[in-house]
Amino acid sequence: MKTHRVSHHTTIMLVLVTTFATTSSLLAEQVRLIQSLDKDWRFSKNDTPDAKDSTFDGSAWRKLNVPHDWSIEGPFAANLPAGGSGGNAPTGVVWYRKNLILPSGLNIEIKNKNDS
Repeated sequence: MKTHRVSHHTTIMLVLVTTFATTSSLLAEQVRLIQSLDKDWRFSKNDTPDAKDSTFDGSAWRKLNVPHDWSIEGPFAANLPAGGSGGNAPTGVVWYRKNLILPSGLNIEIKNKNDS
């Protein structure tokens, strides 16, 4: 049976390489990027059911940043459904859209934090 002698230097190098490889993979898994998506939204004050489609073209909609309270744009009237307790502000369905181009091959999680 043939035995191989491993020098102390080789053993230390092997431990360092293994430690570096393990640490590198752990660090790669822990990389986290938090990025605000508050800028460059598109807004429509109309109920546009087709806007839910990813191919919908909302480029003509008004550009704005969020948070945004569309109801403060009015018109205000006592006979609106919100009434006095709702500040006589308008109610209804409006649309906000933002197109994102996401890189493939990454584990991406998007969370919505609505401050309104």
